[in-house]
Amino acid sequence: RVNDGFRLPYFDDIRGAQTQLAAGDDLFFDVEQYELGIKYASNNVGLYATAFRVETQSTRSTAPDPGAPVSVFETESQGLELDATYVMNNGLGLVASATYLDGEVTADPNPLLVGNQSPRQPEWQVRLAPSYEFSIGDLETVVFAAYSHVGDRQSNVENTQPLDAYDKFDLGVEVKTPSGLSFRVFGDNVTDEQGLTEGDPRSFDINANGRYILPRSVRFSVGYEF
Repeated sequence: RVNDGFRLPYFDDIRGAQTQLAAGDDLFFDVEQYELGIKYASNNVGLYATAFRVETQSTRSTAPDPGAPVSVFETESQGLELDATYVMNNGLGLVASATYLDGEVTADPNPLLVGNQSPRQPEWQVRLAPSYEFSIGDLETVVFAAYSHVGDRQSNVENTQPLDAYDKFDLGVEVKTPSGLSFRVFGDNVTDEQGLTEGDPRSFDINANGRYILPRSVRFSVGYEF
């Protein structure tokens, strides 16, 4: 698969790029993506492997000060995505996925930043999601869990705001009745892991401020299937 498209500007781009707009920059940038993969599927097993490469003509980051020009840089990324599913006849199932990504800055007004790690892009991401389906009388029940790992990242293009890796665990159960009613209890981040998805774009201090993953929570929901 080969894709050649454009990244269109959004509100923050337009608000923070008045200088570029006045100079005739339309803020449209080319994005090219290449994929080559293989798939295998049987009654119980599915395996997928995809190698990819992405080239972005321009990526924008938040301006260090309100009203200042935004930072514009180019990136290239290549990597491998692996997905696997396994379903046993006794109701046990497992979905697993892993992504390896090698992303770097390839052009920047500051040549010293070329070769830095692409912002907010971890080298590794892994997810495991086991489940077990069974019946209790007329009730169909599914017990499921998920483990996800997000590797070390850099929050900014300067690579001065490292974001530590984190691991997250989720648990849940869903019960379906013959009438169509279903009940679901889901525990998100049950170990109350702390992790940042990005740092403060207007501060060069290490994690002076940041956007964090949600703390431990439990959600109960009721549904009806017609």
